[in-house]
Order: sequence, then structure tokens, then C-alpha cells
Amino acid sequence: MKEVILIFGGVYGGLAVIFGAFGAHALKSKFNEDQLKSFETGVKYQMYHALLLIIPELLFRFWKPLSKLWVGVL
Repeated sequence: MKEVILIFGGVYGGLAVIFGAFGAHALKSKFNEDQLKSFETGVKYQMYHALLLIIPELLFRFWKPLSKLWVGVL
């Protein structure tokens, strides 16, 4: 299960980077400033979620496997 949660965290992080680059370059001319701020906020939240999937799996090895499963599920 650890590998699955790390894979999802990596995919979420990669998507956050892709979406951020897409928003910074492709959407800059199509969105107004408020829309770009909203998009940037969404990308930040996506990266926060990716980190919250990866960090507990790598740092908290003393947690019980069931606790890590709940962190990944929630």
C-alpha cells in the first residue's frame, strides 16, 4: 500500500507542476488577474495534497501501517 500512496503523491505533484506551468504560460493571455489567482490557488492546494501524501509515508516510519492507510485514504 505504501507504494500506491507514494505513486499517487508523485502523480499529484507532477500534475501540480504541469498545471502551474500551463497556467503561467498558456492561460496568462486568456484569463484576467482574478482568474489567474484562483487557478494559482488551486495549483497550490494540489501541491499541498501531494506533499501530504508523500511526507507521512517517508518520514513517519514508526506509524502503524493502518494509520498510514487512513492518511492516504483521507
